[in-house]
Amino acid sequence: MDKLLKDENVVDIGSRLELFVDNFLIHQLRGVSRNLHSPVTQEIVLNFDDPWDGSLSAYSSIFQDGEKYKMYYRGRPMPQQLSSMTSKEMWEWIPDNWSGGSVTCYAESQDGVNWVKPNLGLFKSTVTGDKNNNIVLVTDQNKWPNATDNFVAFLDKNPNVEPDAKYKGIGRHFVGGGYHTGNKAFKSSDGINWSLIQQELINVDKGHTHDAQNIVFWDSFRNRYVEYHRKFRDGIRETRTSTSIDFLNWTDQVHVEFGNVPKEHFNNLLVLPYDRAPHIFLGFGSRLNTARDDFLNSPTEGIEDGVFLSSRDGVNFDRSFMEGWIRPGLDIHNWIHLGTSPSWGLLQTNTNELSLYWQNGYHQADHICHLRRGTLRLDGFVSMNASYMGGIFTTKKIKFVGRYLFINFSTSVVGTIRIELQNFEGNPIIGYSMDDCLDIYGDSTDYIVKWKNNFDLGFLAGQVIILKIYIKDGDLYSIQFKE
Repeated sequence: MDKLLKDENVVDIGSRLELFVDNFLIHQLRGVSRNLHSPVTQEIVLNFDDPWDGSLSAYSSIFQDGEKYKMYYRGRPMPQQLSSMTSKEMWEWIPDNWSGGSVTCYAESQDGVNWVKPNLGLFKSTVTGDKNNNIVLVTDQNKWPNATDNFVAFLDKNPNVEPDAKYKGIGRHFVGGGYHTGNKAFKSSDGINWSLIQQELINVDKGHTHDAQNIVFWDSFRNRYVEYHRKFRDGIRETRTSTSIDFLNWTDQVHVEFGNVPKEHFNNLLVLPYDRAPHIFLGFGSRLNTARDDFLNSPTEGIEDGVFLSSRDGVNFDRSFMEGWIRPGLDIHNWIHLGTSPSWGLLQTNTNELSLYWQNGYHQADHICHLRRGTLRLDGFVSMNASYMGGIFTTKKIKFVGRYLFINFSTSVVGTIRIELQNFEGNPIIGYSMDDCLDIYGDSTDYIVKWKNNFDLGFLAGQVIILKIYIKDGDLYSIQFKE
């Protein structure tokens, strides 16, 4: 038994919340499948309709800071002439006309639904000529000539962060000729007033890189910063990543890998740790299909939707779900390059609700570009699902810490879930068989599993067990052992 406890095939889940976004815990399936759940489309939460933002606004980053939600995005109006250009004409126009036109804007919300653009009075808009706006950063041609093209801000959760760098941000530094070398690093004590950390670039890379939404965050599970940036490989828009202990010095970059699946363009791959299970990274990908034209005769390339990915090491991503997660929908204006593009961020906006956001209506002078909200149940990305006919799955051998087994589940009125605890040999533990488990039905994000005689599992903590789970007309979203 001591040898078994050290067996590398035994998964020690401790008291961590475990999702079913991949096959990490699954040993055998019979009549059960993993189902991806798309967010439920909700309201438009922000229109980019001010003179200084407009239809080329993009790259939103959203996070919770105390009792307030904060958003940063690129503001950029669209010149009318871009709409009628060919692709060749557009790319000939960009080098002489793009630089300096982008600003970084800020919005805030108390509930994640109603967002306001505060009048900050910090910078004069080149469009209106006054400071009555929500701009927090403009181009400095000498220090950061291109950083506002894709500036991304985040709340630094490093427990040792300095107060004057509680918020950090990055923005690309463009050298020219399709050659992007890295990011400028910024800091702020309040998220409004920003300054450079240093003149030197970070995340330096060679080739066609950093020209999308580059992101950085503190990985609290592994105690390091992680960054992701776009880079072309073999003509495909892919993603590179590296890590850092201090935010300024970074490891060698490696390409993100997706396994044996068809290669696809990702305009952005927006990765974040799931707050309730920070050992798991979620990825919101802006998938670009360059083989199809949009329906608007736009000079931009391809059409776009959102896809869902996950990772347990930040480099190797699970692509079990190749299907679209966020579809463009009925509005023809969303069927365009960056027309359906996820934002970087995930908010818990209610006890049982997650909110995420995506952009619609990009690059159209006659249409308002906007940000839309979608919702999922808590932990509700992927579920173990079985039909009315029922099915069973078993986990790998696991160890846990805690006394009670909590599950996040939903059934129909005739559906049920039952859980059997088995020893390491696959035999039912006396008193915890399938027949002993009390019938589980209803809908709960935090339900304690009970058996006839007991539900305290403390005597099994640290031992090797197997879960055998029966599902009929229901979904199981997550499990967790807790005290």
